[in-house]
Amino acid sequence: MSFGLYWKSMSRSRQLLWILLPLLTLFRIFLFLRTPLDVMGNTPHDDLLLLTHAQSILEGNWLGTYCNTTLVKGVSFPLFVALCSWLCIPYLLGLALLYIGSILVFLRAIRPLHPGPYAKAVIYLFLLYAPSMLSKLTAQRPYNIALIPSAVLLVTGSFTGLFLRREESVRKLLAWGSLAGVSLSFFWYTREDSLWLAPFAFGAAAIGIICIFRTSLTAAKKLRKAACMLLPFLLLLGSGLAICGINQYYYRTFTTNERTHTSFAQVMSDLVQMDVPQTREDVWVSREAMEKAMECSPTLESIRASIDGIYQSGWAVNGEISGDIIAWALRDAAADAGYFTDGSTSRQFFADVHEELSAAYEDGRLERKEGIFLSSLSDGFVFSEDFFSLMQRSLKAWKELLIFSGTEVDIFPASGSAEQIRFFETITDGTAVYPPGMAFSQDPSGTYAQRPVVHSQRILAVLRILAYPLVIASFFCYLWMTVTMIRDMKKKRFDLWYRWLITTGIAGCCAILIVEVSWFTTYLGDADHITYNYCTGALPMIQLVQIFTFLAVLPRLKAWIRNRRSRNLENTGETQAASADGSKPLW
Repeated sequence: MSFGLYWKSMSRSRQLLWILLPLLTLFRIFLFLRTPLDVMGNTPHDDLLLLTHAQSILEGNWLGTYCNTTLVKGVSFPLFVALCSWLCIPYLLGLALLYIGSILVFLRAIRPLHPGPYAKAVIYLFLLYAPSMLSKLTAQRPYNIALIPSAVLLVTGSFTGLFLRREESVRKLLAWGSLAGVSLSFFWYTREDSLWLAPFAFGAAAIGIICIFRTSLTAAKKLRKAACMLLPFLLLLGSGLAICGINQYYYRTFTTNERTHTSFAQVMSDLVQMDVPQTREDVWVSREAMEKAMECSPTLESIRASIDGIYQSGWAVNGEISGDIIAWALRDAAADAGYFTDGSTSRQFFADVHEELSAAYEDGRLERKEGIFLSSLSDGFVFSEDFFSLMQRSLKAWKELLIFSGTEVDIFPASGSAEQIRFFETITDGTAVYPPGMAFSQDPSGTYAQRPVVHSQRILAVLRILAYPLVIASFFCYLWMTVTMIRDMKKKRFDLWYRWLITTGIAGCCAILIVEVSWFTTYLGDADHITYNYCTGALPMIQLVQIFTFLAVLPRLKAWIRNRRSRNLENTGETQAASADGSKPLW
């Protein structure tokens, strides 16, 4: 059938859909491209660092010359920026295409749930104009957080697609397993806190394998399908080994990240767990703890002058360094003392410090404080002391995220030197708003960028109005799904069981992230933007929960409406027949 005949065969509403979707997609892409960058040029440990890594990759020098900030961030963002440059497309266009592609992957993944064309169109637009991508942290700031919504959609979509196709051919499972592996690797090495999404990935694979082995397939076919379910984790392992191998070649250290792995992370764990009187809640490693560590570690004592220097630098506030900032400061001190000439030298230095501190813990010179330490870079959690305050912070974070109060798109004057700002523009092919008085500044007010910013702000205003009804409706839909699923299981019906599993898995991972961030960011205060900064991945997860709850309810609602109509027609027919023979209807 030719396109003309196919077009004429469609209903008017379907034709309108095919016209509106491309137009709204193009408008969203143009919104991406025209939104000004939020440039923070003087960020040698964050934005500037990652873009410098991207430039080094483009020059064929991996992450550049080795120093204390070389192996402290994930490599996904620098690789993405470099790929955009290789493909000769602006960074913001690449970000838009990646995000749209992740939505299409998700829509393809849920195809076995049989959403209709109008439902898919609504889901597409619901995600396309999502609040997670209408914020300075994602749509404006060239930083690794910008990739999180796309990466989350790719991981959840690909693993959902893999799970829902467990009964299909091995070839389809292999394709979805490969996509899930690439997506998981991309997400895993975007930031250093990626563990929160692992339960969903492992759960989808584990339950899928159990379902496969409960079928009547041959043993060989079961094993092939099970291998496809495990393929994502093999690809994740392979990507990690590849990154480790490259780092070993360039920097003589076999690791993906020195800040969260290697002997440095062990030293940080030794320092954070040290039992010393705590005068400030926002300080995880006090000056007193550092003094005791130097008393017990001659290797650490050897860089005392550099350690004293960090407590007199911008890292310290009132003589103390708060939260995990001490990790960055300690690496600066070791670099100042000359221990970051190559990876093996720094690794050996911190290995010696760890060995000496471990000996001090063993012989009683140092004692470990009570608590559950979730990582080497976070303070201990004491249930009796911290539970209620953590729950309060978590509930506050839930409220902020459900109505996305921390999102904003605006015109932010760039910070840093003119050379730094120009570097941001050059490598991203984006546009910054220069501060007044700077040599390159031609439009300090950013009037050229006001229109896309105003459009984004209006869209956010509409989304905030819809936020409360969506949250309430999805909550009751989830309750209905849970009750109906239990009732159906008693009747040996399991069509809602898998939908409920997917929805609950997504909501559970979202809760893990929020609790984790609420605990980790205690030292940063209660500002809304702090929660949104670290919980960006929760926003698309909340949307996915809403989508899956509505997709579970809609088929049953349609069936109920059809049954109701058919009964009404039957009753109408009985009434007409009764009127013809003179008898009275039953109702």
